[in-house]
Amino acid sequence: MKKRDLKKALSALHTIKPSKDYARTSRLNILLVPQKTDTFSSDFVVNGNSKHSFGVVLYANRTMRVASFVVGGAAIVMLAYVATQQLSPLFLPGLSQTKIVAEADSVDRIIDIELQRVTYFKTTSKESSNAINLITTKTLDHLNDGIINSEVQSLNVSSTDPQLNQNINEFLDVINN
Repeated sequence: MKKRDLKKALSALHTIKPSKDYARTSRLNILLVPQKTDTFSSDFVVNGNSKHSFGVVLYANRTMRVASFVVGGAAIVMLAYVATQQLSPLFLPGLSQTKIVAEADSVDRIIDIELQRVTYFKTTSKESSNAINLITTKTLDHLNDGIINSEVQSLNVSSTDPQLNQNINEFLDVINN
């Protein structure tokens, strides 16, 4: 066959078209074939010649992205650790643990002292309030004969001492005037 004959045969074949029934059944058969879901076995053609497994390329690409993300995250964590452990004493000298503990102890002692003062004030204010209430009431329970006699007995003071009686009388005169 010569080139001319070959061209005629190819042009005659080019005009051949499938029948409608054949085209429909072929299309349905192609569409009914299950699609491959395995990404590792899908092939593609590069430059029309060689076949390469596209799924392996995608898997390697995905793996490299995940690995770079993990390595990057670990690097950030390590950098943060080094910055807080090594560099913070240079920039923030007041963050020494011993100094912080000493300052907390000092504050704790100051708070304890203030709490003792508050407790003392509470006790003395109750006693003062009771004394003021006794003095300002119209009933003189504190001058009751039974109470005075029990107080005299507890003090063991003899009422026969003239100097003591005179001192008490002078004191009472001063209070009344």
